[in-house]
Amino acid sequence: MKVAVAAVALLVASAHAALPVASRQGSCQAAFEKCIFTFEGTSGIPVFSPGAPDTSISPVVVYKDGSAPTGEEPMASPSGEPGGVLPDIVGHIDATGEATVYPTGGAGVLISQYECPSQSFSQSFFKATNLGVNDMGYPVSGVGHEFPQADQVDCLDGLCVSLFMRKWQSFGADGSVDNILSDDADRDVNCAVFILKV
Repeated sequence: MKVAVAAVALLVASAHAALPVASRQGSCQAAFEKCIFTFEGTSGIPVFSPGAPDTSISPVVVYKDGSAPTGEEPMASPSGEPGGVLPDIVGHIDATGEATVYPTGGAGVLISQYECPSQSFSQSFFKATNLGVNDMGYPVSGVGHEFPQADQVDCLDGLCVSLFMRKWQSFGADGSVDNILSDDADRDVNCAVFILKV
């Protein structure tokens, strides 16, 4: 098991504030707990508002404390206890898969299968966005969306989203760089969860 020896400083995307959500029951909370990614400066399931298309609606995507990409062991703190420090820096997210959405009180469904009265969503509606580089010089990403059509904005209100991270860079504390490619079997682990509030 690798041991992190230094805390990781990441860029704060101050222009995109995330509001923490109190404990939320049901499938959304369960999805959040499984995912290894979250967003910098947030606790619990963050809430974001839809924004301009193809721009970030979130802060930087980061690993949860003690999490690691599927297939790698989670990091330990210097004391040897699991968690407490970020295992690696999430670099540029090169590709995302189709998001899973959780309607209030409902089970997860792929967004292209989510029923919106007049216009269905594309498989690529939610995606990674470029946020430049952090103060350590590493490329970082947030999440954004395509241009909403017809009544899609109304359909997004209150929706819980789990965005599958398919391919990304992971920078280790030892200076190593891994280009990680995930398959569909890991979509419920290699993901980040958030709620949309219009």
